Amino acid sequence: MTRGAVDRRSVLQYAVGFDLVIIAVGISLLLPPGSGMTLVPFIAAVGLATSRSGWRVGLATTAFSIVALLLIFEALVPLLQVGLFAFIGVAASMLLDRGRAPEPEPAAVEGVAELSTRMRDHAVPALMYLGLPLLAAVVYLNLSNLFVENYSLPSILQPLILVLAGMVVHYRAAFRPGAVILRPMTLALIAYGLLVFASSNWARSVSEADGVLTELIKSLLLMLVAGSLAASWRALRGVLAVVVAGAALLCVLELVQVVAGDRNLQFGGLARVDEGHIFGDVSELRPAGPVGDPNYYARILILAFPAAAFLGVGRRSRREQAF
Repeated sequence: MTRGAVDRRSVLQYAVGFDLVIIAVGISLLLPPGSGMTLVPFIAAVGLATSRSGWRVGLATTAFSIVALLLIFEALVPLLQVGLFAFIGVAASMLLDRGRAPEPEPAAVEGVAELSTRMRDHAVPALMYLGLPLLAAVVYLNLSNLFVENYSLPSILQPLILVLAGMVVHYRAAFRPGAVILRPMTLALIAYGLLVFASSNWARSVSEADGVLTELIKSLLLMLVAGSLAASWRALRGVLAVVVAGAALLCVLELVQVVAGDRNLQFGGLARVDEGHIFGDVSELRPAGPVGDPNYYARILILAFPAAAFLGVGRRSRREQAF
């Protein structure tokens, strides 16, 4: 490689750092002013630039970020935070660059490739046939909210989604998340999310609008992860089996509660009851399941009927169809 080519490559690396800062500025401008997340895109830009191009580009990206923060976000980011960001940027650049491994030997590369292939052959089926059904059970039975409300435990849904999303990205050749993103339904949901984001500027309560937008983003991410992991009919049938089994379990728990005649027997929140309006002036206790809303609970139970019918298609014996 000639010296001129090396120089052009070095300049392009610094240009990439500058482009990352521009992207970070755009993302920060889209964030709510009082969210306290202004520095996050700039920290991500410094980390990405350092991991890809070395500590010199990381320091340059830190400098570009400081200039942008002082010129554009002076009213939002105090000078003390800018100084702390500069320290973190320098330290991260040094640490990330030190963690970059030298060029390995060819034999080591072949060994790592073979190990990576074996790990992929085991990880992909585990994610499809264990991770996806676990996600379906947590969502359908509302286990995350039940743990938070009844046992003061942290949410298990958010870290589960993030872990599965990371694995989907890592094994993207097998799960093809790009194909899920380009589906018409996914594009329509993304467009709806952008509409909600744009309209939140005129909302009477911006905090409530941001909360709705956050739930929408989480639901979209959940759909992308589930759609990517359902990469085979067997995986999809496993998810439907979890939904049907979950509905059957909830119905059995409600029947046990009714037979026992004890409304306090709620099985950790899976069999809640709520006094709701039936008709006229009549109000009765109604099963509310793990969601706490009788009407919404009825809707999630109805979802199990087409799933059970789909699972019965192609089954020859009556026993299999009934199961």
